[in-house]
Amino acid sequence: MHFTPATLRDSERVAPRLKGHLLESYVEYWQLRLKLDDADPDRVQSFLARREGGPLADRLRGEWLKSLARRGQWTLFAAEYPKRAGDDTELGCYAIQWQRIRDGDGVLDLARPLWFSGQEQPESCQPLFAALLALGKLTSQDVWTRFRQAHEAGSFRLTGRLLDLLPVGERPAQADVSRVERNPAQALAKGDFRWSSRSGRELALYALDRAARSDPGAAHDAWAKWRSRVPDPDRKYGNLLIAYNAARQLLPSANTWYREADGASQNDQQHAWRVRAALRALAWDDVARAIDAMPEAQTMDPAWRYWKARALSVAGKGDDATRLYGSLATEHHFYGFLAAEALGAAVMPVSEPLPADASALAAFGARDDVQRVITPHDARSTPRSAARMAVRRRARSTTTVCCSPPRSRAATACTTGRSTPLNALSGDTIFRFAIRRRTERKSAPPRATIRSMKHGRSASRDRRAVSSPTSCPAPARWD
Repeated sequence: MHFTPATLRDSERVAPRLKGHLLESYVEYWQLRLKLDDADPDRVQSFLARREGGPLADRLRGEWLKSLARRGQWTLFAAEYPKRAGDDTELGCYAIQWQRIRDGDGVLDLARPLWFSGQEQPESCQPLFAALLALGKLTSQDVWTRFRQAHEAGSFRLTGRLLDLLPVGERPAQADVSRVERNPAQALAKGDFRWSSRSGRELALYALDRAARSDPGAAHDAWAKWRSRVPDPDRKYGNLLIAYNAARQLLPSANTWYREADGASQNDQQHAWRVRAALRALAWDDVARAIDAMPEAQTMDPAWRYWKARALSVAGKGDDATRLYGSLATEHHFYGFLAAEALGAAVMPVSEPLPADASALAAFGARDDVQRVITPHDARSTPRSAARMAVRRRARSTTTVCCSPPRSRAATACTTGRSTPLNALSGDTIFRFAIRRRTERKSAPPRATIRSMKHGRSASRDRRAVSSPTSCPAPARWD
């Protein structure tokens, strides 16, 4: 959201008129939020105490903690941080910075898991990563690992910045990187890489991933010429990149290419697409093996439990399949219903009404957040927006037009003399009606009128040209 000085002036002008209003807390929130770096700590803490437990208090506390950390006000940060409702990555890194000031470099290990992400991390994390690299707690191997994660996630700008973190002797030449980024398919086809070095192999795999995103088949053919030059783990990883991109593009060859990647380390998305490729090929043995290769937590997903049962059933392991179907059939979701049908059980959803407790309903209805939802729009808006909405509502209820373009559903209403609300008509209908009204007033010849409205006239002016007839004129032809 873009804020300007006018935003703050508007909030200060509206605030006195909303005393006791349901939205008073929102105005106060934005008054604090827009000047958070200069806000009086006592005023912020007063707001947080009065709105404790509500969404605005949680949101403002998180933003205030980040502001305090950016300005190095760690005493206030330490007092408010335990009261937070939850952490995001940016706030978590600020908390580690604070702990490092208090406890020393030993807490930097808490930041190490945040390094392994294919996406950019917030600025608050960068000093921690720099310290880890300087202390040797992040190695070149860790940089290459994240390099792979970044290009798998499509974060190509991040890949360039990661290469700059490598020691000069392990860093690929900038000319080689530029060549790959300019035309990865061509670079891969030529195979002009230093295959004996880690940097050369990683650059080749980077080119392979980018080329496979556009054309997995061509990338597979080019990779087949060079993959014998790399160690087995790198070869399987390259095969995985091709198979994963092929599976996402629903290519029939994806399942066969996934077999070439057996033994490669995979993330959750690559595991999932391995199963999908096998399902599309109706390769049930591959389905079962792919699900078995998943991390245990991922195999507990209802979808993979169901498809594992199907694979077992096709393989003739009926007892094992029945056990899996049975555990799924007791769960109320899509795959639970499919499992029940596989067992021949009738799916009979039962909905029992919840007994209403009058006191509980009254307490719920009295909550501010509930009142903001059920109160009519005019009571929830500022006086200016409420007036604007009232004018629009009045105009919609009183303004009717009766003429429509050919083949329009509104044409029937015109020929039978029925009125049509303005907001129910298409822009083309209103445009043509405006032309007719203006030419009837002889403000301009018809052809000149059309030209002026099509060039340089806004839709809002065209709509304002529509009058509010009280009865329908005779049907018109739009020739």
